[in-house]
Amino acid sequence: MRTQHAIHALQNFPVWSVGFISDTRLVLGGGGGSGRSGVKNKLRLYEIQDQGNVIELINESELERDEDAPMTMAVHPTDGALVCGVNSSIESLQKGTNEHCRLYVVRDNTLSPVGPALSYRLGLNSNVLQNVTTFSKDFNLIAVGSTDNEVVVLSYPSLSVVATPFHIPSGQLYGLDFSPSSLLITTDTMLYMISLPLKIAAKDQEGSEDEPHEVKLPELEIEQQIPLPPLDVLGGKGDRGAVRVFNPLQSETMYTVINSAPPSGRSRNLKAVERKSYLVRWERATTGKSRKRTWHFKKARNIGKRAITVFDISESGKLLAYGASDASVGVLDARTLAPLLTILKAHDFPPTALQFNPRSSLLVSGSADASVRVMVIPMTFSSCRL
Repeated sequence: MRTQHAIHALQNFPVWSVGFISDTRLVLGGGGGSGRSGVKNKLRLYEIQDQGNVIELINESELERDEDAPMTMAVHPTDGALVCGVNSSIESLQKGTNEHCRLYVVRDNTLSPVGPALSYRLGLNSNVLQNVTTFSKDFNLIAVGSTDNEVVVLSYPSLSVVATPFHIPSGQLYGLDFSPSSLLITTDTMLYMISLPLKIAAKDQEGSEDEPHEVKLPELEIEQQIPLPPLDVLGGKGDRGAVRVFNPLQSETMYTVINSAPPSGRSRNLKAVERKSYLVRWERATTGKSRKRTWHFKKARNIGKRAITVFDISESGKLLAYGASDASVGVLDARTLAPLLTILKAHDFPPTALQFNPRSSLLVSGSADASVRVMVIPMTFSSCRL
């Protein structure tokens, strides 16, 4: 069995983030970053045609000179909206200003910013950047994470802060994701399950404009701390970061990717150094006399000999996808964790972004090598390598 897939070169446009606003409309965030590389930073809107063999540029929005590329993106397909992490210029950062959170909408084939760029306390340190952005499953909330391990929860579409910013106690932030009642924060040492106060989800519908400016925000409290399983349990050594994702149809199941740490000491052949990666499935169950529902390790699978750089789950909840540092892209069965499809050389450089379309019929990966690959996802699978 083979599946259809196509690579598309994008001249002078390294890709850092991707998002589908419909099954065939794709937004790419890319560019040369905050340095004066001569490569402009933009958001681009594409139409995917002929099952991925053709992608047509519909519109683009160029960022201000010296601003960073759109490094993170969260998409609301129904509204045709996207929230991006675009860090301000180095000069602005040095002055203590970072207007890093941007809202865009697609109307009449035009990609346009909505309102001013916003800042959520990240401007206090010129080295702090927005590095994670994600929507809740009902699209009422957005979680934004930064390189100083601070997480801010916003309401949509107002982008107002709805809870006291949460500072991660330990570990380095790797990812954020929502269940119906919780926020998952993944780090390189611990998973934090954060309970969401019920009243924050309805804040936009309550007419917050009429409320006084000085409103005491609810706090985000830790519901459960989940240590990452030791890699010797998984079959490896060392430990490193986890990449998040809940199953969108089963809030009692979640998945994390764990990359093993590089071996100590120096290697003459860096390409030969193995950094095994593992996919871990977690489930929530009732245990103990308290009958409290908590998360537990369920099963794990070794994905490969290289670190995973990007990870996604289909809206159907049936498929998992990953991109690895050896430039491969793969698809797994979410229930069994069995490999279904692998492209061994999807890009020249490791994938930097990856996403299924809403119908789970296409998978797109992007890379800093200025390319995107569009894969057709079969209706049924027998394991195959391409």
